[in-house]
Amino acid sequence: MENCVFSPELESYYQDIEADFLRYLNDTGQQLYLVCKESTDLENLQCKKCDFAHRWSKSYKNRFLARLCLLQDWYLLNPYPVTFMTLTTYQKKDMLIEDQITLLKESWDKLLKVLRRMRPGLDYFANMDFHKTGYSHYHIILFCSLKKSEEKKIREIWSKKYQAGHRLYGVNFQVRMRDNINYLISYILKHSSKVLHSDSTTPGFLRFHSVIWHMGRMSKQKEPGVLNVHGVRLFSVSRRLSRVMKLPENDEHALRVVHFGIHRITEQYLFTESDEFNDEIWYNFERKNSRRKTAKAVKFFCDLDFE
Repeated sequence: MENCVFSPELESYYQDIEADFLRYLNDTGQQLYLVCKESTDLENLQCKKCDFAHRWSKSYKNRFLARLCLLQDWYLLNPYPVTFMTLTTYQKKDMLIEDQITLLKESWDKLLKVLRRMRPGLDYFANMDFHKTGYSHYHIILFCSLKKSEEKKIREIWSKKYQAGHRLYGVNFQVRMRDNINYLISYILKHSSKVLHSDSTTPGFLRFHSVIWHMGRMSKQKEPGVLNVHGVRLFSVSRRLSRVMKLPENDEHALRVVHFGIHRITEQYLFTESDEFNDEIWYNFERKNSRRKTAKAVKFFCDLDFE
C-alpha cells in the first residue's frame, strides 16, 4: 500500500508531525552530556561525552546491540526451541496510525496474558516493526514450541475475540524445534535493524517513528480534552530476559553530569575547567554526591525502556 491510503487532510496532518519530529532530532542532535568523575586533580579529570539519548540516538542503538550480546550468551546455555510469531492488524483506509498502533499493542498485551497461562514462566522478545505506509506489526520470539491446537486458539482469539486482524493473515507462525543461536540473533538483528538503523529514505520509517514520538509526547500531556494516547515501546521482553540483558551499572561514587545545549558543535569539542561559555552555549550543571542520585542521573541517557 502507498501513502494514498490517507486522505489529503490526514496526509497534511502526518506531514506536520514528521516536520516536528525532524526538528526534534536536529535539536537533540546538537546537545550532549559530559559525565565527569569527581577529582581534585584537574590533570587527571576523567570525562566521558554522551549524546542526548533517546530511542533514535546512537547511544541507544549501541546499548541495544550490547544487550543482544548478553541474550546470545544466555541462549547458548539455554537452547530452547523457539516459535517466531508475527502479529498484524487490520489497516483500513484513513485509519489513524495512532489507532492502529494502539489496537496492535493492546491486543498483544491481552494475548500475552493468554500465552502466559498456556506456558507459565514464558520468555519472549517482541519487536514492533513498520510497513511502508507507517502502520505497524509485531515480530515476536516465544521461547517455547506451540501445539497446533494452541496456534488455532491464538488465531481465533486474535480475529474473533479481539477483532484485531484476519484469522489467517493476522497471525503467522514459524516453528524451529532445533534452532541455533546464529539464526536467532540474525532474526532479531534483521527486524530490529530495520526499526533502528533505517533512515527517512526508507518507505514508512519517517511516518512510523514520527507517530511513535508524537504518541509519547501526547501521553505526557494532562490538559483537559487531550486524547487518551499512551506511549509505545519498540521492544519488550519478559522479566527474566530483561534481567539477562541488563548491562552493568556505573559504579562511580560521585559524578558531575553536565548538559550542554549547543547551536553548533563538532566532535573535537572538549570540556575543560577553563572554558568560557558565550551566548551560543547554555548549560545546566548539577552535582550528584551520592551513588543513588548519580545512578538516576546517568540512567537518563544510558537505559533502555525494557519492562
